[in-house]
Amino acid sequence: MHPFCVFYSIIFMFQSFKVKSISLLAILALIIVGAVVFYNNKPSSISSNPAQPNNRTKIKIGYVGVVQSLATFVAQEKGYFKDAGLEAELIKFESPALIQDSIISGNIDVAGTAGTGIAAIVFSKDPNQFKIFNTSFADKTNPSDVLVVGKDDAANSLAELKGKTVALVPGPQFKTVFGFMAKQAGLKASEAGGNGDIFYRELAIPEQVPALKSGQIQAILGLDPVGTNAEILGVGKKIGLSPISTSLGFPFYGSSGLINQKFARENPESAKKVIQAFDKAITDVQANPNTQRQYLEKYLGLKEPALSKVALQAYKKSDELKQTDIQDIQKLIDIFVAEGVIKNKVDVRDMMFKI
Repeated sequence: MHPFCVFYSIIFMFQSFKVKSISLLAILALIIVGAVVFYNNKPSSISSNPAQPNNRTKIKIGYVGVVQSLATFVAQEKGYFKDAGLEAELIKFESPALIQDSIISGNIDVAGTAGTGIAAIVFSKDPNQFKIFNTSFADKTNPSDVLVVGKDDAANSLAELKGKTVALVPGPQFKTVFGFMAKQAGLKASEAGGNGDIFYRELAIPEQVPALKSGQIQAILGLDPVGTNAEILGVGKKIGLSPISTSLGFPFYGSSGLINQKFARENPESAKKVIQAFDKAITDVQANPNTQRQYLEKYLGLKEPALSKVALQAYKKSDELKQTDIQDIQKLIDIFVAEGVIKNKVDVRDMMFKI
C-alpha cells in the first residue's frame, strides 16, 4: 500500500476514536516517515538481477609491423574472427612497448604481438592487467631475429662492433637483451653518447634501415623484415644466424599474444572465440608457413623477392607449451630479474591464460 494511503487511514482511525494524545501523534509521525523512506529506497526489479556478461563482438586487436604478427593477419584475412561472430579491428603500432601501453589502458582488447619480456615487467607489478594466450620464438631454424650491419662492414659478430652504435626496437625488452648480449661479447653497453664500449639507440622499426643508410647508426639488432629489406635495398647485410637465441643459448621467445584481463572477465565467450580464431591461424602457419606469407604483402608491404626470403617466427599455442618451452621462457624472464629490470621473481606459468 502507498505510504500516503496508510497516512489517511490512520488519520481516519484516530478521528473516529477522538484520539488527541500527543504521544500517539508522535508515533504516527514516525510511522509516516518510515513508510516514505521505505518506499523511496525500495530496490527496483532491474537492480535486483545479477549483471550478465556483455560478450561484445567488436574487438580491437593491436599488432606490430613485423613477421611475428603473421598469425594476426591470417586470422583476419581468412575470416576466422568473422566466422566466430566477431568484428575485429586491427590497429598497427610501431613498437611492442606502445602496444603494451595500449592494452594496459584498455584502448585495445588483444595484442596479437607483444614483447614477452615487457609483459613480464608489467605482470611483476600488476598481475591483473593481461595474460599470455600464445607465444612465438626465433632460433636457428626460424631466424626471425637479425643483426644487420652496413653492406661494406667487415664485422661478423656483435663483439666486432665495439665503439659503434646499434639501433634497437624501442622498449625495455631489446635494451635488456642487448645489454646481456654485449656482456656475453665482453662489452659494456650504454646509450649513444654514454660511457660504454658499444652503444645503442632506440628507433621505431620503419626508421631503422634509413638510419643505417644515412650512417646515423652502424648496425641494427631487430626483427625481420628489417634485415631482409636492408639486404634487398643494398643498404646492409645480416650477420650470424638468429643472433639473439645464439647468445642466449636457447630459443628467443620474444613475442607473445596478450589478452586484457578486464575484457576477458566481462566478455568470457568473446575472449574464448578470439583465442580460438588465433589458434586456427597458428595451426595454418604451422602446417604450411610458406602459403601464409602472402598476407605479409598487405600488412607489411613486402613484395618479391623479400616476400619469399623473409624469415618467419615459430608459433606455439598456450596449450602446446611443453615443460622445456616453459623453462626457456622462464630463463628469458630471469635475465630481466638478474639485470634489475624486474624486481620480483615472476613465474611464467602464472602469466598464461586458461580458457
